Amino acid sequence: MAEALSTSPHVENLQPVETICLFTDTLRHSPTNLEYSWGLEKGKLDLSSKLNQVSVRADVAQLLKNRNIMFIPTSEMLDKMVEYTDSIIYSEIDERPRCFEVFPPGKYEYRLFSANDQVPALFVRHSTGCDRLECVYPNLPVLTLDVHPFFAMMQSAQEVLKVENRGLSFHKPISNMLTMYSVITPVEFRQRPSSDSGSASSVYSGDTEYYDSEEEDLKIYSWLESTKECLPPDLHPEIGWI
Repeated sequence: MAEALSTSPHVENLQPVETICLFTDTLRHSPTNLEYSWGLEKGKLDLSSKLNQVSVRADVAQLLKNRNIMFIPTSEMLDKMVEYTDSIIYSEIDERPRCFEVFPPGKYEYRLFSANDQVPALFVRHSTGCDRLECVYPNLPVLTLDVHPFFAMMQSAQEVLKVENRGLSFHKPISNMLTMYSVITPVEFRQRPSSDSGSASSVYSGDTEYYDSEEEDLKIYSWLESTKECLPPDLHPEIGWI
């Protein structure tokens, strides 16, 4: 389905299909934090996984790389993802459920969302021609893709948080998950050595320093103040920082 998307309705203007990794922003989002929140061992986050890949035409790939368009998991899926993240909070470090087992590889539905009005028109080709897609909330086009919902959510997260209309149904669950990702990783897990998997988190040696920053603490405190009704009492900011 994703390969059928294009910014042109004309066959002669179709660009070649390329495969890209959807989520790559480990500068804003610590690999170690994601590994803990997703039930992985430290050092096991693999951004080159096929679960993080999508095949689209080159013009659409550029829109995804620039976060002009995003694949948002459905409301039902986001609710399940929040429930899963809640379960991580109450799990022992070595008993966390693995997100790729709870949500196994397969086809998932996504809403195609544009965070601004400057995105070129999008068209979807089919056997009899092509149709223009109207990315107007709440009637967003639905796509079925092989990409994993946690990777898709992370690709869209930064732009979703910038959206002025916080009444969007997906704003709160995504915001809440990012908040919890920022605070639930225990020091014990952060201090564990990374595995020799060659994956992303073993590359970013500054990961621990990321969490020691006073500036980051203030940001997290601010996020918690706006969303702390979704957190258990022991994670409320007035408890203090470790």
